[in-house]
Amino acid sequence: MKNGLLKRVAVFSLAGALIVSPLSVSAEESADNTAASTSEVMQQESDAADPSAEMITVDMTIEYVDTAGEMAYQDIGSMELEKGSTYQDAIDKAKTVIAEPADMTTEYRFLGEWRLPYMGGDLNTTIEKSISMTFSAVYEEKLVQRHTSYYGEDGFRKTEREIINAGAGATYDSVKKLLDEVDKSGSLYDGLKFAGWHYYIMPMYETGELPGGVTNVSQTAGYSNCLVRFIINPDDPYWMDTGNVDQGAEYIQCQVVNDGTTISIPKNFEGYESVTWKETPHDYMEGSDSYTVARVSDASVADFIGTGVKEATPVPETVDVSYLFEYVDTEGNYVSTEEKSVSIEKGSTYQDAIDKVLEDGQIPADMTSEYEFLDWELPYLDDYTEMIPEEGAQTLLFRAIYDQKLVVMGSAYYNIEGYYLMENEVLAVDDNATYEDVRTETEAKDDQLAMYEGLRLDEWDYYVNEQLWDDVLPEGITPISRFASYENCMVRFIITDNPAWDAVQTDQPGGADYMECRVIEVGETVDVPEAMGSYTDIKWSSTAYGYEEGSSVYTAVEKKEWMDYAGVYDFVGMGVKQTEEPETPETPDNELPQEDIDSVVDTIENTPAGGRVSVDMGAATVVPEEALRAAKGKDVDIVLEMAGYTWTINGKDITGEDLQDIDLEVKADVNAIPKSAVDRLADGKSSKQISIAHDGEFGFTAELKIYVGNEYAEQYGNLFWYDNGKFSYITSGLVDETGYVTLKFSHASDYVIVMSKSRMSEKDIPADLKAETSDKKDKAPQTGDITDIMPYLMLLAGASLVIAAVCRKRR
Repeated sequence: MKNGLLKRVAVFSLAGALIVSPLSVSAEESADNTAASTSEVMQQESDAADPSAEMITVDMTIEYVDTAGEMAYQDIGSMELEKGSTYQDAIDKAKTVIAEPADMTTEYRFLGEWRLPYMGGDLNTTIEKSISMTFSAVYEEKLVQRHTSYYGEDGFRKTEREIINAGAGATYDSVKKLLDEVDKSGSLYDGLKFAGWHYYIMPMYETGELPGGVTNVSQTAGYSNCLVRFIINPDDPYWMDTGNVDQGAEYIQCQVVNDGTTISIPKNFEGYESVTWKETPHDYMEGSDSYTVARVSDASVADFIGTGVKEATPVPETVDVSYLFEYVDTEGNYVSTEEKSVSIEKGSTYQDAIDKVLEDGQIPADMTSEYEFLDWELPYLDDYTEMIPEEGAQTLLFRAIYDQKLVVMGSAYYNIEGYYLMENEVLAVDDNATYEDVRTETEAKDDQLAMYEGLRLDEWDYYVNEQLWDDVLPEGITPISRFASYENCMVRFIITDNPAWDAVQTDQPGGADYMECRVIEVGETVDVPEAMGSYTDIKWSSTAYGYEEGSSVYTAVEKKEWMDYAGVYDFVGMGVKQTEEPETPETPDNELPQEDIDSVVDTIENTPAGGRVSVDMGAATVVPEEALRAAKGKDVDIVLEMAGYTWTINGKDITGEDLQDIDLEVKADVNAIPKSAVDRLADGKSSKQISIAHDGEFGFTAELKIYVGNEYAEQYGNLFWYDNGKFSYITSGLVDETGYVTLKFSHASDYVIVMSKSRMSEKDIPADLKAETSDKKDKAPQTGDITDIMPYLMLLAGASLVIAAVCRKRR
């Protein structure tokens, strides 16, 4: 294509028409839609118009200023007009059927009237076909929405929107004087010389006073020099074809030059092996090494847009090194973190790995401030300069050093519930304290330990070199472990389905499904039960030391030197648990209790129009029929807060007659859709599968707000319905800064949400995975809007009648 510059200039000349969008869509989408024919913009015939029909259907969208001071747009359904009705008839009837939106601003005085803002002809003209109309709120004030476009500091085109009170008696001329005060000189691309603003307004508003309500005015920056841009791999592949306001690109290089300047076309771009230009300025000679800038307007921008292949970045070979931290936390507890790993280039030393761990900010954030932290020691690393082996690298243990000597005394014993625990106590000791001092001080407090009743403590076995008892403790933290030995015995019978249960290791408190303990003397006998508690038919998979297989009794053997847990013997197994039927049926976990339902219904019935009822569903996912019937027909939002997602239902959107309890549980990442199909649809983009528990139509339209990840903020979540091996595009929503996207549903099915930087559509579905048109008409769920809104009004020279049509395809 050789007319890139002309097309860009043409976009500027129509800037007003492109920006006076009747719907709240991005400028990028707006430009994309300008490719549609003007006849479609002016009036869209219904898919199955009946010439003999006596009524005409008008699909209605309203626009107004919301409480945030921004233009808001709502589809509010349709109304019927008698055949032969005029546009004035439509306006008159609209006044009777359109309710004032709950979120309309009170800053401006709404007169209770609606107008056709894009209607430039005679309102007494007869409406010939079913159409879509946009009705704009009429205010006492003269309001203007400015659409200000300029090329920003990053070289991309920016668009700002703002509602301004233009004042009583405002005209197009007075508005231009008002907007001349907008100053973007400090936000322009470096070197661009601002040369004033260019304005566009619909011709019918060029003379006389502006109407009450909001009038769109386009404001485009002009320059006295030129901007030449080299753009590689734009986010929107139809950048030039649709005249889009810029979204972004992998790479952009800009040059600011004067008219008539000849520039060299770059051959190499850092990070790219090759670049192929797909779009060039209209007067560029293909294959030429240079380009002479010919400025055809004072808003001139010349774009070279292409695709590039990125250079392969060599990936250094690395080795993984595990590490963990030991320290005292803010609660005074001794903490040993889980192991993590860091990748470092082969040939690095342990010192390199230490530096990388500490430089990467991996230091724990919950370290105590009671003692002053001095440094980290690595007690088990002998040579910091040793090269890290490719296999079998040593784990790096970082142990905190404080300005106070600390001992972490770990005591392993059987607690009052029969569990074997290791309890750590942090002790601050004197600088000259010895290991023996710590042992003496600790054993003096043994009576504070809550050991299992009947067990008699014999002694503690310390993990300390016998030669160290008289030595002074070293600097930093010194861990000391001790293990209780007993004079008598305890036999534990443990029911658990944990195959890793091991009595030598410390137990997880409450880790057994059931446990009974018997304290006996050495040589005494205890019965081995086949049933205990609510368990029968017990099979012991692990038995105590010295137990004779199949015997109904066990005799406690004498303590063995190798048994650090001497005197305690375990039988571990599984059994059949007997359960009693409840006397009265309980409310299923996924349903609200009846008293909660009654409360919700009462709240809905007493909430005024425009109100909001929030329901904390807890673990429940079933929306009760009573609540739906109470809300039906009322302008009240029912907000259902569920586990990790939110449903919002407006009573006016409840249309079903056969309402019933409906399960709106959303199951994410269930992989109900074949991965191969999702991968082809997503084409390298991230995706999230969801399935809704209910089967079929809801009987209402609801908005689902669901988390997809804050890494996708400001991107689009695009919803596709999957049925019988085919996909249908449903709708798209912008992911907010917290990572949530809101999408409309009226039908339960299997869906996939694909994240992308630009809005996707039906054309993004591979041909062999795309649902047939007839299938979509017959079966597709009515889940939000399925086509982009035609947002900009194209003005035809000599046209006597202009009608803004909001293109909506019904399902």
